[in-house]
Amino acid sequence: MEVVVVDDGSTDGTAAALNEEFGARIKLLVQPNRGVSAARNAGVAASSGDLIAFLDSDDEWWTGKLRAQCDWLLHRPDFGMVLTGFQWRDANGQPGSVKHRREDLPVDGDVLPWVLRMPTLAPSTVVLRRMAFERVGGFDESLPTAEDVDLHLRLASRWRIGLIDEPLAWLTRSSDGLSTHPRSYEDYLRVIERALETATSVRRLDRDIALAGACLRCARGQVLLGQWLKAWQLAIRAGKLDRGPQTRQLIRGLLWLAMQRYFVTLRQGLVARVTQR
Repeated sequence: MEVVVVDDGSTDGTAAALNEEFGARIKLLVQPNRGVSAARNAGVAASSGDLIAFLDSDDEWWTGKLRAQCDWLLHRPDFGMVLTGFQWRDANGQPGSVKHRREDLPVDGDVLPWVLRMPTLAPSTVVLRRMAFERVGGFDESLPTAEDVDLHLRLASRWRIGLIDEPLAWLTRSSDGLSTHPRSYEDYLRVIERALETATSVRRLDRDIALAGACLRCARGQVLLGQWLKAWQLAIRAGKLDRGPQTRQLIRGLLWLAMQRYFVTLRQGLVARVTQR
């Protein structure tokens, strides 16, 4: 096993601390900040193994994770990647909910229809073959966010994917991550639309449902950001794409959330005006 650490323009003494603690036992790359996609691609390029695993700086693998995934792939040479479940924790290390991913990936193998509906990757839960990573072109460095969704979709369109549905990693949920950036919703929807254009093997109905779901997830994010018009436009688009009961229920839930957030915003504005007086 080899460990490659990419210091992507940090300013907290990461490189010096790693050199002091680990020395030649790790391969340390120090580069100007180029973003998470470029950092991961650089790490893969500097490695030599046939199997690749990612670990973001605020996440943590559980004991036995790598062994379980490597054994899984070694016994299934026709699979390109295997994922695991995980458990959330907050920025202070307090544990949260466990994510069992079998509800999103009900089968192992050709999972593109399900990935289109819920394309969560969580890079720190991944072990994949170098061959698969290189043939799909790695992470798209033009995407500041949703790069993991994009890679998952491209892998699912060409490779069989499996799941060990056990929580084998801690994933940190913070308020200042890239996923909370306003642009992340635009990138996410653009990635889904691009994947759907080439997913000709997937039924039109399933593609419409997948796009409707993506629109509603982005609409929810826009509601939380207070972007009411963008949220409304996305909800209308989702309703036109899919008129099924699940989508209608999600739209009703979105409207209820929007009303709650709107009245909270109004109340905060009134309190602020009274305080100023």
